[in-house]
Amino acid sequence: MKETNCDDQSQVLTELRQGRDSAFECIFRKVFGLFYKKIMPVEMADAKDLFYDTVARVLVVIGKDTEIRNIYGYVYLSALNSWQRWNKARTKAPVNFTNEDFTHIKTDFEMPAIKTVEELEEKDQMLRSMQQCLDQLDEKRRNLLHLLIVEKKSREEVANQLGFSDANTVGVIRNRALKAMKECMDRK
Repeated sequence: MKETNCDDQSQVLTELRQGRDSAFECIFRKVFGLFYKKIMPVEMADAKDLFYDTVARVLVVIGKDTEIRNIYGYVYLSALNSWQRWNKARTKAPVNFTNEDFTHIKTDFEMPAIKTVEELEEKDQMLRSMQQCLDQLDEKRRNLLHLLIVEKKSREEVANQLGFSDANTVGVIRNRALKAMKECMDRK
């Protein structure tokens, strides 16, 4: 039997639905370390139990027809949501304090807001819209934005590389390109 390609998420999802251990191992290798790092004060055994339960629940939810583009992200967010529910239930146990006042104690640990699958899909759609707007720009403007934003080059370097007369010209073209992008995004 061939080994699961952990980088091909569609293959991992298909093999996970078929019940192959190698697909589960891919998910465990790619996701569990991040998950455990996020919930670190929890015992490893509890974290593993919670993670296994989450993957089992994910298998039930996704069924045979559900399309998931990012199985690792889906499992990670599901595991974090499960952990939040588990932790909330665990911490609601009655605690008997003495008369001391603990309000002055501040903790360093604060659980960040977890993005839902819907929020991630919304961002994914926004990125696709931005890519469509970028594709509508002419090549020179696209290259200029790429050099300035992605490669973080100075205006002078961009002017030299693209053959503009000076850095001010780069600034003007950048502003026009960003304005065109904004107008395009407003229409979407």
